[in-house]
Amino acid sequence: MATSVLIRVVLANSQSLIRKGLEAKLGESTNFRLVGSFSSGKEVFEFLENNTADVILVDEDLSDPNGYDTIKKLTKRNQENHCILLSQNYNLRSLKKGLIAGAKGYICKEEDLKIFEMAILSVFGNRVHFRSEEIVELVRQISDKELAEKNTPMSPRETQVFTYLVAGLLEKEIADKLKISRETVHHHRKRIYKKTGARNATELILYSVRLGLIP
Repeated sequence: MATSVLIRVVLANSQSLIRKGLEAKLGESTNFRLVGSFSSGKEVFEFLENNTADVILVDEDLSDPNGYDTIKKLTKRNQENHCILLSQNYNLRSLKKGLIAGAKGYICKEEDLKIFEMAILSVFGNRVHFRSEEIVELVRQISDKELAEKNTPMSPRETQVFTYLVAGLLEKEIADKLKISRETVHHHRKRIYKKTGARNATELILYSVRLGLIP
């Protein structure tokens, strides 16, 4: 999992003991370097005024301001700020709030170093990192009618395919559900990715967030 570039990582967590534990865990990696560890969002903002970070790990329970507002402000200041939301445990509420705030990744802070490395490398590479279980559950809340009522560039059939794609279904499974050929699904899939700018099912979820489909 090595990278030719040493990724600069910033950690933001208000609880001293947990922060120290995360610092120790992150310090074992050879793929990135922890360039800053802070107890508040305010400290992160001050650090970034004169320093640069490639990936920012933000705890949802951060103070001054909270983790979600910190991510929102970081993203608003600079779209190149790659933020990962840290949570005590995986849950749909945290995922939705993190997506809306602008997080490009979401992991439990109890995960081992391998998961942290995967998440950091993904968002550094302009990809996203979310667990498929939560993504599928999130998608169940998005109806075809809601999509159709939004100002989307997708046709009615593409809207149906879109819903199944973000739910993680394969092209053959979508074809069976819609009673169309796999080739037709593949054609719609290519057009959907082109129209939305997404590269995978998870990025389609982010597209849904921008449309306001996820409240």
